[in-house]
Amino acid sequence: MYVIKETRYGLNSLLTFKCKLCNSERSVWTCSSPTSENSDIELIHHKVNTDDVNGIVNIGCGYTNLNSFLTIVGVPPISQSMYDKEHKVISEAWEKLAYLEMEEAAMGEKELAIQCGEVDKSGIPLVTVIVHGSWAAKRSYRTNYSSLSGADWRSARPIQLRL
Repeated sequence: MYVIKETRYGLNSLLTFKCKLCNSERSVWTCSSPTSENSDIELIHHKVNTDDVNGIVNIGCGYTNLNSFLTIVGVPPISQSMYDKEHKVISEAWEKLAYLEMEEAAMGEKELAIQCGEVDKSGIPLVTVIVHGSWAAKRSYRTNYSSLSGADWRSARPIQLRL
């Protein structure tokens, strides 16, 4: 058998082989193939591409770093549009998870406020939250905790939230 065609889907490829003896053709996916349990091939492409983009983002790198790594290990790079598509999927999932985690934490704080009797006249729990509303423009590395934006952790003020 010999390869007669390759169709790429980001980091997954469909290789088509042809038999020298009987001229039959057979196609094989490089990352995985659909099974009777998972016949949705789009999920397979999505998973391998999403996993690789997720991995590179989790170590603090991006598109150029991913393609540099892929080139070094001998894997063809992915397109910018494929990277952007997968990055969007990951970002939306992280945002949704972060919201759910914050909501769960807020409900926990609400229960604690009720247990401690910290409620207003209407019985609504009051939770103290400290925020500063800025992102430090300069990292501290344990020295000089100032921020170029003029706000830092020392400018935080407690507020009351109604949950």
